[in-house]
Amino acid sequence: MTSSKPNTSNTGLSISLHPLPILNISEHYMRNSLRRGSEKTYGALLGTQSGREVSVINTFELKLAVADVDMDANTGDGENATASGNGSASTGGSGAGSASASGSGGSLMDMEFLEKRRGQYKEVFPTLDIVGWYSIGEEPTGDDLGLHKQFLPILETPLFLLMTPPSASSSTKSTFNSSDLPLRIYESALAQPQDANNTKAAPFLELGYTVETGEAERIAVDGAVKAVAGGGEGSGEQDGVGDEGLVAHLNTQRNAIKMLHDRMVVLLNYISGVIRDSTMKMDHQVVREISALVSGLPVMSDQDFQLEFLTEYTDTQLMGYLASLTKQVAGLNDLTDKFALIYGRTEDKPGAGPAMMGMNIGMGGGSGAGKKGGQRTRRGGR
Repeated sequence: MTSSKPNTSNTGLSISLHPLPILNISEHYMRNSLRRGSEKTYGALLGTQSGREVSVINTFELKLAVADVDMDANTGDGENATASGNGSASTGGSGAGSASASGSGGSLMDMEFLEKRRGQYKEVFPTLDIVGWYSIGEEPTGDDLGLHKQFLPILETPLFLLMTPPSASSSTKSTFNSSDLPLRIYESALAQPQDANNTKAAPFLELGYTVETGEAERIAVDGAVKAVAGGGEGSGEQDGVGDEGLVAHLNTQRNAIKMLHDRMVVLLNYISGVIRDSTMKMDHQVVREISALVSGLPVMSDQDFQLEFLTEYTDTQLMGYLASLTKQVAGLNDLTDKFALIYGRTEDKPGAGPAMMGMNIGMGGGSGAGKKGGQRTRRGGR
């Protein structure tokens, strides 16, 4: 199925696409490709619409069921779709176009799931609402048209965003420039005139769009790109990148402080020159501005500041005293351990202790000398 070229002058729509939907659709496609193979990817577009200005801000995935859709190619007024094993569901067309899918599997949207997710997003983001849906493919197909018609009961003019993955054919990729995004946005054509060959024109009209980013979105996208670019590098290179960021931050702080210092030096030189040199003309306006700047600084002689400073000074001194006392206690403990190690055998004897050892030492030596002295005393008495 072909589509017309972008022609915003005919539609009057001004579409702004934010980076988050692009990232969400890409992630959804990659996840489905790795997990389910060639299964189609569908989702809803969330955004705001004010008149003819539409902003696509967020997305969420759609839950579909495979159904046998019977569409009358001759009438585009309404169709019946029956989902095998899931009951029946009817979808209404609006004359926006028709496609033949008789006897083939079609995509049937789970309206209950759609309304549930829509309500959940409305609770968190009251300003956002469904503005369209998205899919993956090279060109819009009849299945896409059938799914597009299912949005008509809830949306007057739903948008259809089609992303062409890199695995698409070369003929499709050639339609995009190297600087273009592989995205196209369509709306349903109001009428399908017949050309000279008596064939109907495409039911989708391609629209132009612009990518709009806010400050927070630019920072987030830049961080994501840097994370992906540095994902395959070694830890050493990652540390180097982190060091470069730290150096850049410190250089910025240094330059700011240096600029402040230079300006303070200029003011100080001016005031010193006016005071010392009586011939230098004083600018009263500049002096008043300097006085106002100095007056705006915090007063360091405040009573509360002095009390807080004294309290902090006392706490600091107390911590120093406690550290010194702890060190002295540790030294005394080491001395006690050494003393016990040297005189440990004497202490093990019954009745022996530090006091007895001191007495023995004062009487002229160890225990042997004490015994000899006692024997001499007894002999002398005899």
